[in-house]
Amino acid sequence: MSRNPPSVVILGGGVIGLSIARELLQRGCRVTVVDRGQPVGQSSWAGAGILASGHAKASVHPLDRMAGVANRLHEQWARELLAETGIDNGFRNCGGVYLALTPGESVSLRGQMAEWSSEQIGSVSLDGPELKSSLGPEFQPMPEPLAAWRVPGESQVRPPRHLAALTAAVKLAGGRILQVEGSPETSVAPIVTGNRVRAVCVNGEQLDCDWFCLAAGAWSGALAEQLGWSLPLVPVRGQMVLFRCAGQFFQPIVNAGSRYLVPRDDGHVLAGSTMEEAGFDPSTTAEAVASLTGFASRLFPALDSSRIVRSWAGLRPATFDGMPCIGFIPGFENALVATGHLRSGLQLSTATAVMIADLVEGRPVEENWRSLFSPSRRLDRPV
Repeated sequence: MSRNPPSVVILGGGVIGLSIARELLQRGCRVTVVDRGQPVGQSSWAGAGILASGHAKASVHPLDRMAGVANRLHEQWARELLAETGIDNGFRNCGGVYLALTPGESVSLRGQMAEWSSEQIGSVSLDGPELKSSLGPEFQPMPEPLAAWRVPGESQVRPPRHLAALTAAVKLAGGRILQVEGSPETSVAPIVTGNRVRAVCVNGEQLDCDWFCLAAGAWSGALAEQLGWSLPLVPVRGQMVLFRCAGQFFQPIVNAGSRYLVPRDDGHVLAGSTMEEAGFDPSTTAEAVASLTGFASRLFPALDSSRIVRSWAGLRPATFDGMPCIGFIPGFENALVATGHLRSGLQLSTATAVMIADLVEGRPVEENWRSLFSPSRRLDRPV
């Protein structure tokens, strides 16, 4: 007697939730994604799409190892999504240039490059002429950077296009995406029997499920309370500015400290980003926009305020120990969570999706990841 494929309800229609949905659908599951349907404030839509370097085996930090796995998957998924949906998600192996603009950044950057070299991540020191050759004639920094390195392995995707491709792929594979009417906290209600989530009520409709996954970004904490679980997450606001130029005048991603410039091949340039604890406020501020514009024009004078197309902010979910929460929700045998990725949600989304799907299927997961990212670890704010 054949058994129906397992049904999964995923709360969260951002890049994490949609990536999990696609992976599970490819493994034969039946999937319903419950989505807020409000892109403003969601970190997935608002992000820069940088795929920073990492090595799956040689990197020391577990998130860098996970990034190495995720980057390989992103390249594969970009090809597959284009074939499945006809949507180009903007994956480009454009490389990255890292600049030190202060003495402190210079020391930090040299240490970072030495570490990456030991982790088999290629990088090349650039002198002044080489740097200007890499970034083109519009690169006219004031003052000159104290140090510069090229990292050929850095890539990017365009988040809105990637989300559109994932959404289309999920629907084409038979997945259902259900929009919440009103706030998720009042329109979504898990139905629990013992240590299992057996159904989720959404807009008055009962969705029976074999598996449940919470992947609602910064809003996951409020939804976790419905399961009697305290998931302390801090929404971290990141503001960004988008410039429009006549054409693409540099290709690599430019990184300087915690800020960056991401060139798109259609002439847009994205400048980011701030890190602010501002609650669930996704608005921008004049001070942050001016600071980002000043940073961009310091390196490329053409990127002044006259080139601004728009600005926006996204809310990133942060845990107090800096590690994402991926795994079984404490006290449940069929309920999982995937959130807390902070600035790395889009980059780590592919590897997170594989990890969640492996847990659903009972496959082995790298022990270090399972313990370090465990939702059962201590998550409250350190004293």
